[in-house]
Amino acid sequence: GIRDSVNGLVGSEMCIRDSGRCSGLVETPKQTETWVSGLNRKERWILPANLHKLAAAAARKAYAPYSGFPVGAAILTTDGRIFSGCNIENAALPEGWCAETTAISQMIMDGGGRIAEIAVVALKADQCPPCGGCLQRIFEFGAGSAKVHLCNAEGIVETCKLRDLLPRHFVKSGRPSV
Repeated sequence: GIRDSVNGLVGSEMCIRDSGRCSGLVETPKQTETWVSGLNRKERWILPANLHKLAAAAARKAYAPYSGFPVGAAILTTDGRIFSGCNIENAALPEGWCAETTAISQMIMDGGGRIAEIAVVALKADQCPPCGGCLQRIFEFGAGSAKVHLCNAEGIVETCKLRDLLPRHFVKSGRPSV
């Protein structure tokens, strides 16, 4: 089953704007929900399982001819927007982009934001935590309390807080803030 080490729950929910970009996803609110600030009455529920579906769809678009290891990521921002990305390799390894970096770049191109949750899917592994560079990037645009959903092709395997994956992230002052 799914282990959510953030709050001990299975299938916590997030509320996002009804943007029409997530049609066909599960929209069943459960007992426990986390609210995204600044939403209007046209709110819609999104489960972490839906972030998994979006990340898995992104992974299927990965360009990974050298490693054969497709990865996808989907970000939910604190204001309810969703961005996804896949890994993109090139022959000059390691100059490719990780899926998390690609999703973050999509978020930046849409005006930026703060990361509330991110799902990372490796289609050929039990789970795939973000690499150190991606964890630092997620911290740059999120907070230590951001949820990181570690997934395989079938679903979420584990959910943890970002600060638990990278407890001593780099900050310019030399002291991490969580």
